[in-house]
Formats: sequence, structure tokens, C-alpha cells
Amino acid sequence: MNIEIYSMKNAKSNKSFQQKLPQLMAQLNRKNMYVLYTTEIDNDPESLIKAISSSKKSEEKVDTVIVLNAYDSKKSGSVHNVLCQLSGAAFTPAKKLLSELDGNTAQNYAGIISELAVSGEDHANAFSLGDMGKGCEAFCFFCQGIRIIALPDSAASGTDEQTMIKEAIENAALRAPLPDSAVAQSGLSYQIEDISGKKKSGKKRGFIKSVIPMKGDRPAEVIRKLILIAASLTFIVTAGFLINSLVIQPLLEDNMMNDLKDIVSTNVSSRVTVAEANSKSNDKNKSKKKATQSHDWDELQGINKEAVAWVQIPGTTFLNYPVMYHKGDDIDNQYYLYRDIYQNYSGYGSVFIDWRSTGGVNAKNIILHGHHMRDGRMFQNLMGYGTFTGDLYFYSEHPIIYFDTPAGDSDWKIISVYKTNTLDEHGDYFDYLTGEFSSDAEFMNYVYLIRERSLIDCPVDVNEDDQLLSLSTCSYEYNEFRTVVVARKCRPGESSKVDVKKATINSDALWPDVYYGGGAKPKVTSFSKAYKAGEIDWYDGKGNLKGKERNFTLHDAADAAMAADDDDGSSSVSETKIKEKGISFNMNKMTLDNGASSRLTVLWNPDNVADKTITWRTSNVNVADIDADGVVYAMGPGTATITAESKYGYTATCEVKINQPVATLYLDYTSYNFYQGTTIQLTAWVTPSNATNPTLKWSSDNPAIATVDKKGLVKGIAPGQTVIRVRTSNGIEMTCDVNVMPVAQNVG
Repeated sequence: MNIEIYSMKNAKSNKSFQQKLPQLMAQLNRKNMYVLYTTEIDNDPESLIKAISSSKKSEEKVDTVIVLNAYDSKKSGSVHNVLCQLSGAAFTPAKKLLSELDGNTAQNYAGIISELAVSGEDHANAFSLGDMGKGCEAFCFFCQGIRIIALPDSAASGTDEQTMIKEAIENAALRAPLPDSAVAQSGLSYQIEDISGKKKSGKKRGFIKSVIPMKGDRPAEVIRKLILIAASLTFIVTAGFLINSLVIQPLLEDNMMNDLKDIVSTNVSSRVTVAEANSKSNDKNKSKKKATQSHDWDELQGINKEAVAWVQIPGTTFLNYPVMYHKGDDIDNQYYLYRDIYQNYSGYGSVFIDWRSTGGVNAKNIILHGHHMRDGRMFQNLMGYGTFTGDLYFYSEHPIIYFDTPAGDSDWKIISVYKTNTLDEHGDYFDYLTGEFSSDAEFMNYVYLIRERSLIDCPVDVNEDDQLLSLSTCSYEYNEFRTVVVARKCRPGESSKVDVKKATINSDALWPDVYYGGGAKPKVTSFSKAYKAGEIDWYDGKGNLKGKERNFTLHDAADAAMAADDDDGSSSVSETKIKEKGISFNMNKMTLDNGASSRLTVLWNPDNVADKTITWRTSNVNVADIDADGVVYAMGPGTATITAESKYGYTATCEVKINQPVATLYLDYTSYNFYQGTTIQLTAWVTPSNATNPTLKWSSDNPAIATVDKKGLVKGIAPGQTVIRVRTSNGIEMTCDVNVMPVAQNVG
């Protein structure tokens, strides 16, 4: 919304209003309402009509006009009458003057006025915006695409202009012009009056003069112009950023990838995978097939020797990338997270193998990471398999992943599409980033757990001899979620075709705790138990798996081991009752912001005790509360002690400190114009008033032009423009654009 404010000349409240205007503009800007002009007009009809004509012709397309001090206490008066005439259906004296100012010629004007004089009154497309105080109403008029809000005098209403403007403009923004059928019943009525009077002379400002600060401009006018210039520059910078991120960078990325594909792609007439090449169906009478190499690996690894594979989901728009593997990666550093294959910085980064897949392309579970780019590039296409539920159509179109290496091309059949969390506050963390396994039993339990989580029941068998490929990307169902698509490699001699008609939606897929909001979750046991119970129809292995199963949670050491049946050859766990020797927390101190939450984890000694019953207590529920799952909730600023007690009387304590963060920062001016050698006092304040650390830090972008001390006192050093910043301890920032003007020199 673009706004122009009219104020009547010589009004007593003008000076006070001009001082408060910057703060009002800042408040309106946050609601996408922008004050472009403030204009003083004479208190007569012609001046008002001329101002409206000028607003209609403004370069910035003013769509809302606010008239201050339009009347004292009642709606009668020349301003009100003129606005009624402009918004009425008839051709009135006010419309005649506006038409002439717009360069039009009135036709049969005298005859129209004569007809109106018979009835003596008309109705306007306008309505009341309610009482502004002491019975003084504000009104909204509609005139040729402009909304005109008329406000009463602040002294008469007892309400300051800022409050009236905000209340009236928010009310008017939600209203539309009355339909023709309702104007006579609900619109305002008025008497047609003569608007002739003394004509006021004045020169029309050119565009440059209306934008650039000029000598002789009043301070308020300079502020308006500076704000307009700042807004224009902000628009230009923002537009440049958007063009760069939405157009230029994607274009550069596509050009780089297209050039790379042209360089490393080989011309093959048909795709022969490693599985087909190793098919047992080949016999002496048939020439042995050779696996296709769709990529020139000498060329690709000549560009970067850490390019170890190429991943593609055929038929998707963008998912067709080289795969990097940097052996120096660890939990804190992923080399290709923001580097391309040429090792240059890139916001897109590269597809790369997780450091926990220690065997690289030979790992039991090859974990690939790729960014979820909102423009559809990198791994964004994985979202096509589903968000809160699976997408069978997308899956049926893309059930296969190509994962090619120097050993040859290979196809991988998708077996699971699932969502998982990375934050403890969303529930137990599923340790899906497992690249290697200690036993066949552990591997198959991992497969069981990812299939129980899958949004789609994929018609693909799996056994302990298979190799997995996991594609992981950021997901936004909840904060810091991940979408993971898992496939297993086609076996020697196996067709890459999948009977997708047999795929179904898994209506009981296992999600992290946050999905259930405290409700019941699907029951999940283990591979060995589910297989013995006949609940698994996708396993085609040899059975009799060796080794131990584990839950693949972040706190495996604290989980009870799962019991298995000895008869099927899997591992079993002793059911001896083990009593604890003590408990502790994973942390002794915790600091939270008010309103936040975090989980405390109990560590048991030993970790396989039989009874892990815990009783929770808090020393001050008004500061920190605790639930049955060990989640601490910050209730208010202060300190409290959380205690956990085991069944046999062992306790653990954690001191919890709750801070009250700063929520909002206010600054009394967003722009200021003053002279070199003088000072201005900026005032900032925060809410809530009980913030733990309300400390403010002031700074100047260019101290050579203006300095600022720790209390917000700004001193003009040299002519020019700079920005004064004030920042809270938790990073909230407000700015004031200052213009330091040179001191005028006396001549003669």
C-alpha cells in the first residue's frame, strides 16, 4: 500500500506529528504500508482537489490518501462535502474541477447540476470507520481508484494522529467499495455546495525535485526523500539478489553440469549393467557381455580424482550428478558440502558419500548427501516420492536408481522411502547414518527398521548379501527432518524391472515421536521377532543369521538388548535380572531460553539393567517442568534443579537455568537528517522488560561520517550518508539511516 498524508497548513499538531512520523513509517513498513509523501494543503476545497489530482498522477502510484484534521467533531464541513462529491455517482462541482485538472472537458455540466438540484442531495460511496474518540468519526471514501481516509482533529478526538492513522488504515484496508445497490442505504449523504473560492497559486514540483533532497527543504521533507531513496535502493539490492539466486546461479549450475556431461558421457546404444554382465545365464555358446560404462572415468577423474561414481534417477528433471568421496571428512567437516567438482565454492555443493560409509562405493550402505534446492536441483526430486504420505505415481515412474562406477553401470531397486529426525526434541534419533555393519543380523535388523518406516511398501526382496544405497536430503515436514530413499543393488542375472503395480501405501509407517503428538505409535520389534512371527514377506535370504541385532538409536548403549529365539539361529540375550549400580545424566547443567525445551538422557550403570523406571522431579515448576520422557520445558526465567530417581533410590541431578530472551527491539528513528558537528540522540528499547540480557550494542557503518557512543548519541563528523546500527545480545538489529549535511557557509 502506497500512502500520501495531507495535513492542513497552520494546524497546531503538525510539528508534533512530524516528529513522530519516522516511527509511524517504520511501524507501517513492517505491514507493507509505505508513506511516500507528506503534503501540506490549504483548508479549502480547491486545494484538496488539486492535491488529489496530483496524487493520482504520482509516479509511485499512490493508492491511499490520509487527510489529517479534516473536521472538528462532526462530519459536516467543506472537506467532507468535497470528498462526498468526488466519491458520489453523479457529476458534481468537485468532479468537474477534478476533471479539468486531469485535462478533461465536462460535457453538459450545467444540465447535470440542474437535475441534481431538484433532489438537493446525493449519496457517496463512503462509510464510517468508527469513533476515534469523544464521538469524532473517521470516514473512508473511494475516488477513481484511490482510497481517501478523512480523520478528525486530534484535539477534538483526544487521540493522537499516529494512533488514528494506524487504526483507520487497518480498518479501511479490509473494506471494499459498497455495491451500487447499497450506496443509497449505507453510503453517506451530502448536500451539493459551491466549491468556488480564492484560487491558490503554486508551482508543480518535477520528479527530481520530489525525490532528491534540495536546499530549502524542510527536515520532514528531507526525511521523506531519504526514506524513498533508501527504499528504492533496498528494492534494487533485493531484486539483484533474487535475480542472482533464482536466475543467474541456476543458469551457471546448469551450464557447468551440461558441459561436464558433454565431456564425460560416452556414446552407448544400450545399457548393459554389471548384474547383466555377470548373469549366470551366459554359457559357452553365447558371447560374454561386458558392462557398459556410460561415463569416461579417465576424463572424469582427470577433472577430480575424488569423483568415484555417478548417480541418476532416470526420468527426473535434475537428479543426474557425479558423486564425490573425500576421505578426510568427519562429523564436523564435509569437504563437498559447498564445493563443486572443480573444488570451487558453490551454494549447490556436490553429491558426496558420507564419511561413515568407510568403504566408499564398496560400503555395505553407501550413504549419499545432496542439498534440497528449492529450484528443483540436486536432491529436491526425492520429495516426489512423498511428504507425509507416499506418492505411488511418482514411485511407479521412478522405481530404479542408476549408480555407476568405474566397474560399470549398475541399477538399484528402491526398497524404502522414509522420514527421520535429527533433533532429540522430536523423539529418539534413528541412527540411519550407518555405513558398515558388524554382522548379518545387525544388517537385516537395519533393513527391517527402514522398511517399517517406509511410506511405500516396495515389492522388492532383500537379504543379507545385498548392498544398499541411501540418498539423504533435508526435509521440511518438521524442523531439521531428513528424507531418505534407499535402494539395493540388482543381483547378478537379475532383471532391473520392478512390478510397481504391487506397490502399496504403508498406512502404518513409523515416524519420529513428534508426528504422533503424544499418541500411540505403531509397534516395531526386530527383524528376528517379526520374521519368526510371519510378519515379513520380503526376505529371501538363507536365514540362520549370525551376530547381534541392535536398535539403531542414538543411545544404543542405554537400550535393553533385544531377545531373539535360539531355534532360528539368531543371537539370544540373557534374561537375568540385572540391578543398577547408579545413574547419571548426559549433562549436569542446562541453559534454555524461555519457551524452549530439551531432553535429558539417563545413563545407567550398567547399561543393561532390567528395570529402568524413573521418577522425575523439579524444584520449581514455574521455572522448569519435566515430563515422563525426560523433556525439560522452560516455563519462566530463573534456576531450577531437575532430579531423576531410579526404582532402587539412585538419583541424578541437573541444574537448569532459564533465560528470558529479548523478543522485540524498537528504535525511535529509522532515518535522520542533521548537520556536521551536531549530535542527535537515538533511543532504543527492548521487550519484554524482564529480558535476562537487555544489553544493546551500537555501531556506525562509517565512523568517518558519523560516530555513535554506547548510549546511542550520534555525532556528525563529515558530510555524507551512513547507517547507525543497534543490536541486542541475541542478534536482533534495527538501523537508522543518517544523512550528515555540511554546515552552510556565510558569503560576503
